[in-house]
Amino acid sequence: MIYNGQLTPPTNWPPLIRYPSYRPDRDRDR
Repeated sequence: MIYNGQLTPPTNWPPLIRYPSYRPDRDRDR
């Protein structure tokens, strides 16, 4: 599965806080 054009992260993180919480910020910095 792909999220936001990226591969789904490990199962360590729940799908609820996968991207909508911590990813957008880090992705924008790049």
